[in-house]
Amino acid sequence: MLSRFFFCRWAACLLGLVFCSAIAAAQTAPVKSGKEYIEELPEYPDGNFKIVEFIQENLQQPSVAQQAGSSGKVYVRLLIDTTGHIREASVVKGFNPECDAEALRVVRSLPKPFKPARQNGRVVECPFTVPVAFGTPSKKKRK
Repeated sequence: MLSRFFFCRWAACLLGLVFCSAIAAAQTAPVKSGKEYIEELPEYPDGNFKIVEFIQENLQQPSVAQQAGSSGKVYVRLLIDTTGHIREASVVKGFNPECDAEALRVVRSLPKPFKPARQNGRVVECPFTVPVAFGTPSKKKRK
């Protein structure tokens, strides 16, 4: 009778461990939502700050935006292919059609290809968003 008790106890513990490990595996399994986390994001040669420098040097403020005195940011989504080149570019969030078009023009004219993204040791396509600022937003001086 005592051995039967220990056997039932042992079986219950084993079943509990199997059940808990199945729950843990289900919680850590990747969710198929259409989005994937990328291990190594695309990188512009000499650092991503070079993108900002290039944009600042080549951006032309549209006359309509200058006359209206408008300022804001246009977010351009790029699709960087496996060779590091820009395959697609589109405005994700804009504020003025002329500024949107200028942001696309400048970002599409980036002179160097990116270092492509990597996932599990292999090169993959990856989206990359670039903010492009227009106007002269007021800057508060800190004391």
